[in-house]
Amino acid sequence: MPKVGPYKIPNHDIETIVDLIDEAAARAQGLKEGPLDEEMFQEEVLDRRGGSYSRYRFSLQQYGFIERSHGADEVELTELFVDVADPIQPEDRENAIQKAVHNIDLFRELYADDIDPDTAETDFRIWLTQNLNLPRDKADSDTIDDLRNLYGPAYRYLRQSDTDDETAQREESGQEQEESRGDRRNTQSPEPESKEPVKDMEEFRIGDNVVKLPKENMEDEWRSLKAVVDAYIESRQGRDS
Repeated sequence: MPKVGPYKIPNHDIETIVDLIDEAAARAQGLKEGPLDEEMFQEEVLDRRGGSYSRYRFSLQQYGFIERSHGADEVELTELFVDVADPIQPEDRENAIQKAVHNIDLFRELYADDIDPDTAETDFRIWLTQNLNLPRDKADSDTIDDLRNLYGPAYRYLRQSDTDDETAQREESGQEQEESRGDRRNTQSPEPESKEPVKDMEEFRIGDNVVKLPKENMEDEWRSLKAVVDAYIESRQGRDS
């Protein structure tokens, strides 16, 4: 089932292809991104023959795990293949599988239109005939069942990718809001410090001491000070007599 309407689709579901890559990684150690002689790829990496090899090769190419020029005698392993076969970080493998299913245009169209693996056959058939202009005799039960088997495993990765994007957007939005609040706090003018007005003072010397009195209301201040000094002098005289 390599084509549905205008869309090319793989022969195998994503889980089958991931199992194939794992098997290849176990068989051929040290796989790396880049070209391989196709005979070596067929015999030592995939270990498949005849039509089985051709169908697997086509599926790998549709998902973006390999690249191959028409008529060329080389197969190029892509970064997606290597990230599944030998991921450096655990998330590399999951991200590679998500990217692979996004490479299938039909899967993206189904997901965008809220078609899931459990969609009723009638609704599935309506979507195929209306959106892909598929003739009714081609949108039959067998076609829909085959498509479900392919799309079902991919749907989980499409949904997970969507969830990851929403989470990342929320985190980015929250970070931007926090940075914006920080910028506003940093740009706010500091409140002026409350200071007592500086009074104009005048100095007076009493013996060896200097007394400062505000010029404002000086007479009242002076009288208060004089009363204190007089009381002090009087008390001293009383003790000295």
